[in-house]
Amino acid sequence: MLPAMGRAPAFEGMGEMKAGIFVAAALVATFTAVQASDLPDYLAPLMKDVVAPQAQALWDAGNKGTDDEGNPDASKLDEKDWRSLLAAARTVKEAATSLAGPARVIVGPPGMKLQDQDAPGAASAIAVQGYIDKEPKAFTENARALASVADLFIKAAETRDAALLADASDKMDGICETCHSRFWYPQ
Repeated sequence: MLPAMGRAPAFEGMGEMKAGIFVAAALVATFTAVQASDLPDYLAPLMKDVVAPQAQALWDAGNKGTDDEGNPDASKLDEKDWRSLLAAARTVKEAATSLAGPARVIVGPPGMKLQDQDAPGAASAIAVQGYIDKEPKAFTENARALASVADLFIKAAETRDAALLADASDKMDGICETCHSRFWYPQ
């Protein structure tokens, strides 16, 4: 039995079992909510560790969902493919929505070195931050466009629409290229 002085007023009248179940449910709900929005705080790791692999999963599903002539064919995707597509699209949408928010986007912590930043034509984290800071509205518009295309993938997965999947794949390719050429690898 719980000691009377350790019992919170909200639990008065509840048995130990009910109070324990209530506390456990609250902890699970809190943990799940934190986990669901547990995205990296910085742009570079968010793109590298979250967006890029999920975008690749979306493109892979789009490629798999075509016949030998390159035409959309939903029969090429099984139930597991559609579920994976839906999960990847939701993750991309969450990440893109976080980037389109009101907070200033920060590329990385001080001193962060970007993968391949020493390659010809690549930029440092400081340079990328400068490009974004110079045109924050344009960056936000790109993030919103990515969130919108994620909605197309979600709809394609929910309706098992291979033509919409192909359209979303093409659009995402353009959105990613536009953003990267403007903010990551400007010429």
